[in-house]
Amino acid sequence: MPAEEPSRPVALSARVSDPSTTRMLAGRTMTAVMDRLRADGQEVTASFVDLAGMAADIGRSLVSADPTVTVQRAVELVGMADGLIVATPVHKAGSAACSSRSRTCPTTT
Repeated sequence: MPAEEPSRPVALSARVSDPSTTRMLAGRTMTAVMDRLRADGQEVTASFVDLAGMAADIGRSLVSADPTVTVQRAVELVGMADGLIVATPVHKAGSAACSSRSRTCPTTT
């Protein structure tokens, strides 16, 4: 029986500060995913992509239409992923940030 390929979860974090709550949340979520997969008997090869750390490379890649090695590697990781964990900061989230048609937004009195 051939060996099963490992699961490849990838976490993307778009933090704006260091240390970052967003990065911490992505890391904790990845740990939980890895624990669950391993509990199910799966081998795991996890990757983490920090978008803030590659902001200059992303900018150069967009302007030149030629991805840098760093951007190309991130694209490859996402393309090979079995699952994505995406964490992005939310600033000043509240009812004013919600659509007036949404029924799930919190209301204030």
